[in-house]
Amino acid sequence: FGVGITFDEPMLGEPEVVVAQDVLAFAGIAPPTLKLYPIETHIAEKLHAYTMPRARPSARVKDLPDILLLASVRKLEGNRLYTAFEQTFAFRDTHPLPGSIPRAPEAWSGPYEAMAREDQLPWETLFDVHVSALSFLDPVLARGRDLIWLPNKSRWE
Repeated sequence: FGVGITFDEPMLGEPEVVVAQDVLAFAGIAPPTLKLYPIETHIAEKLHAYTMPRARPSARVKDLPDILLLASVRKLEGNRLYTAFEQTFAFRDTHPLPGSIPRAPEAWSGPYEAMAREDQLPWETLFDVHVSALSFLDPVLARGRDLIWLPNKSRWE
């Protein structure tokens, strides 16, 4: 898998500190402590990349499922997520924060479905992933800040 490294980008809050799984205890090696990019900022950057106007059609097929996989990790606060959206879009200053996510290009259908099969994603079609992304992103984009995302139910409350 790839690892992204970023410098000078704004981040919502501080990195999340996580202790990795203890897979080398048998050898007396302690698990590493990792600093992780905040999920809210990661989602905001994926949304920015997905919605950025381009001269040629975008090939960022993985952004919607990536956003939904990140949303499945833990509860999220709508106000923190919206703040991350505002921060990312203001800093990058390429286009305004949308009020709703646009439909994915139809040309992505085949590549998305192949990726969904290979990676065993729960959203089998481009339509499925788009509908799920709408239900996750649009309530926050509509300024639904007082919401809590419940990943086990895949909905805002």
